[in-house]
Amino acid sequence: THEDVVNFGNLTKDMNPLHMNLKYGKSTRFENINVQGSLLSSYIIGVVGSKLPGEGWMCLGVDSTFNLPVFPGELVNIIVSVDKIVKSMGVVILDGKMINKEGLVVCRSKIKAKEL
Repeated sequence: THEDVVNFGNLTKDMNPLHMNLKYGKSTRFENINVQGSLLSSYIIGVVGSKLPGEGWMCLGVDSTFNLPVFPGELVNIIVSVDKIVKSMGVVILDGKMINKEGLVVCRSKIKAKEL
């Protein structure tokens, strides 16, 4: 939501007008403000401790790529799958992606998680 974008910007001190100023956003080629990339990847990372692999795991690192803008109020789906398991280290590599209503990947994240 627009409120999520503003709250995240205030929390992180990311005051880029592309995220925070609707008038500025409308003057860009996107014609709207954009959701912060770090907020998008945070939603993907949120799956780690809550769903996959779930409780008892922590995120060690993330590498995210932002392919297309996401606008406040735009519905997206998040899909996270296991890419690789390193049992000897208690580590799992996850592939997360955020897909818009056109079926395009707007954000992709590789997440390394470790068992606690």
